[in-house]
Amino acid sequence: MSIPKIAFESFNSEKKSKLAKAVAHNFKSYLVKDYALEYQKMVQRNLVLSDMKRVAQGQLNLENEFLEMGGKLLFCEATIFTHYVFCQEKLGETPIWLKENYKLSDYAKRFIFTEEEDLFAELPHVVIEGDDFEEQLEFCVEQVDYFFPQSHPLS
Repeated sequence: MSIPKIAFESFNSEKKSKLAKAVAHNFKSYLVKDYALEYQKMVQRNLVLSDMKRVAQGQLNLENEFLEMGGKLLFCEATIFTHYVFCQEKLGETPIWLKENYKLSDYAKRFIFTEEEDLFAELPHVVIEGDDFEEQLEFCVEQVDYFFPQSHPLS
């Protein structure tokens, strides 16, 4: 059985992380952190283009570790697509291997914050609107229940 991977996409890292953590907690599920933040702490500098292959591979490795642990859902606060957009927006270019492979990522659903909706237009996604955290959390939980009704911890 394949475990759905649900991604939270946005550059608003603090807001995204808090919401992803709360949604994962609601479903008694795992949350894969953004490996780019850990990698940046490890190298103690801003990320550069040559770092991005290690970052993307580290992200995928973390996801695979959590998938092996089992569970009904896997929530991710960053994805290879997040890293693609980061390269475009912050570094001005994207490595060829990342351009060729970002569409192949197998995330069942992406939750997108409205300020970046245009960056994610070609992907299947659910747009999160509003500023109230409790409303956003309720909306995300409802969407996960809608798309994956068998994944609720009580089912």
